[in-house]
Amino acid sequence: MENCAAYCSVFRLHLNQETRADKACGKRQKTGQARWGIFHLNLTNRDGKTMRKHAGRLPVTLLLLPLMLGSPLSAQDQGISTMSDNALIIREFIQAWSRLDAGELAGYFTEDGTYHNIPASAVSGREPIAQFIAGFTEHWQSTDWEIISLFADGDRVLAERIDHTVVNGRPVDLPAVGVFEMENGKIKVWRDYFDLATYTDALTAALQAQ
Repeated sequence: MENCAAYCSVFRLHLNQETRADKACGKRQKTGQARWGIFHLNLTNRDGKTMRKHAGRLPVTLLLLPLMLGSPLSAQDQGISTMSDNALIIREFIQAWSRLDAGELAGYFTEDGTYHNIPASAVSGREPIAQFIAGFTEHWQSTDWEIISLFADGDRVLAERIDHTVVNGRPVDLPAVGVFEMENGKIKVWRDYFDLATYTDALTAALQAQ
């Protein structure tokens, strides 16, 4: 699980070693084992603006529990990422749509990969996929796909989106859900679910606009 619907949470953890007083010599000695941690939790909106900050001191075992359970929080200060490689690839793939490069997008698929816009017929093979993408994006001036939520489970990734596209200077917004089956870091199958009428009605209105 990589994304929260309302907030993206950034988790930074700093471990402190507990100290104890040595009454015999009047010195403070470290136990040599990290028992307590200071945490900093920033809640941000999707634009990256910090909305709220939290800080506190908790036992290390409690602070590490979200990481062990696969929480969407990430411990970037320790170099630990809870986002799977497949989730990262799909996030990059979604962001790549803003460049509207059909060849680049087709390159994310396996040689025999399949792209299936569920209202239409499936297309298989990198070259046919590239041609298909080039065809339906011909009139797109720009597009920016907003990720609402993204989940990964092994070789399967699910991405809920709103695709913000501009055609003839007018917005064409489309809610969609993509289901990706991955193979060796490439898209083996992509099934995209959306309401066709929502897209065609907005596209027709944009193309007919003066």
